[in-house]
Amino acid sequence: MLFVSFYLGGIYNNPSNPGKPITQKNESINDGGPNDRLDFELLRSKDPQTNFIPEGVQQRALIFAKTLPTRNQSSIQSKSFTNSLQWSNRGPYNVGGRTRALAIDISDSNTIIAGGVSGGIWRSSDYGTSWTKMTKSNQLHSVSSLAQDPRSGKTNIWYATTGELTGNSAGARGAPFRGDGIYKSVDNGFNWEILPSTSTNTPESFDNHLNYGWRIKVHPTTGHIFLASFGSIYRSKDEGLSWQLILGQGTNRYSDLDMTNSGLLVAVLGSGQSKGPVFRSNDGNNWTDITPTDFPTDYKRIVVDISESNDSIAYVLITNNDGHNFLKYTYSKPDSIGVIGSWDDRSSNLPSDFNSQGGYDLHVRVSPSDENFIFFGGTNLYYSTDGMNTSELTFQIGGYGHNDHHPDQHDVILYENEPNKVFSASDGGLHVMNDITAFGKKWDSINNGYVTTQFYTIAIDQTGTFPDLLMGGTQDNGTWESLKLNENNPWSQVSGGDGAYASVINFGKAYILSSQKGYTMIKDWNNPFNWNYGGGDKYSNYSWAYLFPPDFDRENEALFISPIYSDLSNDHILYYAGANYIYRNNDVYLNLANYKKSDGKNSYESTKWEKLEKSIATGDISAFGGSLLNPSHRLYYGTSSGLIYRLDNSDKSDSSVVINNNMGSGGYI
Repeated sequence: MLFVSFYLGGIYNNPSNPGKPITQKNESINDGGPNDRLDFELLRSKDPQTNFIPEGVQQRALIFAKTLPTRNQSSIQSKSFTNSLQWSNRGPYNVGGRTRALAIDISDSNTIIAGGVSGGIWRSSDYGTSWTKMTKSNQLHSVSSLAQDPRSGKTNIWYATTGELTGNSAGARGAPFRGDGIYKSVDNGFNWEILPSTSTNTPESFDNHLNYGWRIKVHPTTGHIFLASFGSIYRSKDEGLSWQLILGQGTNRYSDLDMTNSGLLVAVLGSGQSKGPVFRSNDGNNWTDITPTDFPTDYKRIVVDISESNDSIAYVLITNNDGHNFLKYTYSKPDSIGVIGSWDDRSSNLPSDFNSQGGYDLHVRVSPSDENFIFFGGTNLYYSTDGMNTSELTFQIGGYGHNDHHPDQHDVILYENEPNKVFSASDGGLHVMNDITAFGKKWDSINNGYVTTQFYTIAIDQTGTFPDLLMGGTQDNGTWESLKLNENNPWSQVSGGDGAYASVINFGKAYILSSQKGYTMIKDWNNPFNWNYGGGDKYSNYSWAYLFPPDFDRENEALFISPIYSDLSNDHILYYAGANYIYRNNDVYLNLANYKKSDGKNSYESTKWEKLEKSIATGDISAFGGSLLNPSHRLYYGTSSGLIYRLDNSDKSDSSVVINNNMGSGGYI
């Protein structure tokens, strides 16, 4: 008896600590990452009859919404309902979302303008300490690039391109959510209006290459605008009133361009063009094809940047089917056979782990003061001090392994008068490094108030124990929570990777958290196993275990964002979507009766799973819902084929029925 007592006390109350849970995050486009997310978005958004996303569907939805009756116009509203919907911002205050557009005001270096790919245009007048949203609610929020008119007396004029081709459903097959041309501001970024010449007013049709913008530049003396759009380069000579195609046929989605302070340009196009893909121009009128004869033939996306301190030099970074190429171009006058300049292939000096996820995150930038000091990014951010002439002088400064930064890089900008100061735009929003040459250099987040995070789902404490608790799973930013109503209250990260679903159980004492592909765990803040991770706060003292069915092939069968659901009548019970089956666990609370050590591992896994064989669905289970009372334990679930099922006595039954939802065949619930 004494031995049994010791065994239970020593093992049950304090099992060995397996370390913190591993973050689930795929960074390879071949092994998940953006492609899985894009396929998931396509599955949810496509027309079931065509398997494509209707062109311009987001803009069409906004137009349709304007025709709906307002609250004051409704004849069926109740007085209580009229006064019940009061909305306020909850954040997250300190978590930035995917950002491709970033610029510093030429006239005032304290003013920064940035654009989230789904968060709109934001402006800061205090060096990123605070932000104000400038995009109106009825305007498109998909911002991809920014440019300021650098001419004296014209710096109040800004341009913003829209549409993101690689990153949302645009990267998948079918029609993407499109941009709608170019927005212009004439009051230094406070108000923005669409340029009519770039919008066709037919958002249901993709009939304008200007729907997408990769990069935009304004000529320093003429004010001409140059745009890298859908497989083409366009120019406007009249501040956006009209546009002319100058390069490309729009046969491939990619393009890029750069321009120096003297107006020299280099432009690149995607594959499938009759000429190029690399061009150079001194004035924007006359272009010379400077593509080398041995240029890669299987290229996908190409990006370019010119040295400001020596504009005879440009760098080109390429993603192709086999990896990446990095080339340096040096201009010289034509030789006897008409060759202009020389190329140096420095691809072998790229870091072995360099990964752009098929061009999803890809850029190269040159320091304005040093032609050999270059930055380039994919999932990680690097810099080289010798123009990639060797690999020994290339260093990683951001991305994976840098807790003060974020993976998936989209742009870097530098002050011309402070060349060691670096601004970074990534899937984690905005960061600044004040001196890249300093010992112990670090990044500072400037995301406070830059509310651009992309949420998949949110969760609350259903018991009301923590009435202000709000938690959500975010794209590439993990799962975060806030316990206060104040919109300026910083949120706290609960879990990393790609956030998905979350559930608050046991009166707020434990959370169930999932990320991509149904990777689910429980974190118990009561810390029944007495584990410690080196800090004194809630997020450093907790017990945890994996919480998914061991016989379900998550990697091959789960949706990218796969639903879980805690029973409202009894939060011991969890329902887990396993493709077209439901898995039920009737006791997920963390103790050694419900969890065991994984084979050959130190971590613990849930044990009490039951596969509901009779409740097989048509299509993948994509949504759960349920009732608290009258009756208890009633579970509804929808599928990727548009069907809705009801399972009564869901805590013990295995016989569901199909609900006639009058939606017709197909669709996505």
